[in-house]
Amino acid sequence: PKIVVMGTGPIDGAYHAFGQRYKAMLAEYDVTLELVVSAGSVENLERLKNRQDGMTLALVQGGLANAENAPGLVTLGSVFYEPSWLFYRSAQTIELGDRLRGKRIAIGVPGSGTRAVALSVFRETGLAEPPTVLREIGGLAAAKALEEGEVDAVFYVAAPDAPGVQRLLAAPGVRLLSTKRADAFVRRMPFLHKLTLPEGTVDLARSIPPGDITLLAVTANIIAVEDVHPVIVELILEAAKKVHGGPGLFQRLGEFPAPHELDLPLSPDAERFYKSSPSVLRRYLPFWAAVWINRFVFIAIPLLILAIPIFRGIPALYR
Repeated sequence: PKIVVMGTGPIDGAYHAFGQRYKAMLAEYDVTLELVVSAGSVENLERLKNRQDGMTLALVQGGLANAENAPGLVTLGSVFYEPSWLFYRSAQTIELGDRLRGKRIAIGVPGSGTRAVALSVFRETGLAEPPTVLREIGGLAAAKALEEGEVDAVFYVAAPDAPGVQRLLAAPGVRLLSTKRADAFVRRMPFLHKLTLPEGTVDLARSIPPGDITLLAVTANIIAVEDVHPVIVELILEAAKKVHGGPGLFQRLGEFPAPHELDLPLSPDAERFYKSSPSVLRRYLPFWAAVWINRFVFIAIPLLILAIPIFRGIPALYR
């Protein structure tokens, strides 16, 4: 297909920024990747299940989709970690629990993965009920609300590159919560991962963060309809490898993309990509030639299977 539709996220979010990079790379192969802006993972998942707007690919947070609630979908693998960031203003260090009770917390907009994860975590800690006030604000609007005192804390689930995260990491008077009971959360919610943000990793000169921070995280995954074209699977995973394959704050060189979260079936084409990427044909032939040979083999083998008995019967039919 010459046009492929992919669900990303808010226009000021990391999902959409990564989608723009995928789009530029697929354009090199004359494939147009149309990006659909959304509230986030929950909305992407619903649109993908219904194939709304012709969507065949989407970025979706781990823990949201499985074989039961998303039949007909497959995973192409995980592409990066998305830590949960809880920024707050307080003279005292706060833990995820009682000291946040009664505070005004921005948890992301409806349809976003941030809101879904926030509600799951807050239910475990008793923060999902009054007197705590949960405000449905996300992205840069949530960062601005914290800076202007409209909320007491902001919860994000986002890549470190997300504009809101970058803004609050450098904001004066804003602290980043370190989750002391991360192991307990991971045991109770297996889709979560435990990560460490070492002291000074964000900015050595200004010592940001001022100490080691323990964070909970999910993985961002590329989800697709089960009949997604094999060539598109290979192209999007090659793009993901170029975008996410390097070392980062939380990942090792070559760690992503990878089949980490398998709540959904792994696409057979993605499995082949992980076992032998790039394919033998792609290693030695131009892209267009490899595609046409694959197409020929795909069509020729079934035709030969049909043709052999037909040709054997022609002499008898002639007689």
